[in-house]
Amino acid sequence: MKSRHLLLVIPAFLLQACATTPPPLLGDEQYMKFAGFFALADRCGALGLTSAETVAYGKLQMSYRLNTYRYYPDRIRSAMGEVNAGLDKALLDPAASAGPQIKQLCNTLAIRVAEMNQQQQINAANAQAEQQAMQNAVQNLQNSTPKTTYCNSVGTQTSCTTY
Repeated sequence: MKSRHLLLVIPAFLLQACATTPPPLLGDEQYMKFAGFFALADRCGALGLTSAETVAYGKLQMSYRLNTYRYYPDRIRSAMGEVNAGLDKALLDPAASAGPQIKQLCNTLAIRVAEMNQQQQINAANAQAEQQAMQNAVQNLQNSTPKTTYCNSVGTQTSCTTY
């Protein structure tokens, strides 16, 4: 009787072990960081201080990173509104002379996006090298295994198979 219970418990345990844990919840500070990046990227692109390609690539990469978290889209939009309001205020205030600061922020953003691009290229090259090494290992294994040929004759026709 105990073995029957054990047979029922083992599959349940294995299924529980296969369950994945949900991604972490995005924290308040992280909402502002992501929102700041998206808002600044949009602003830099709109002002012509950063190329459209750089903005698009940066936003794509940050979206990938954002999707590693659980988050509320309304909170991201709200945080972006706050960041945009701060940018508007800084740009419209003549005493603040925020132009050089915005340009510097846009240059920093472009550098960060270039670093993301470079890291992605490095990761892709490493993955390709690993894949090539794996293919070479499989090919070497196939070449080094002993081969056996079997031939079968039926009438006047002979077919051979090599294993």
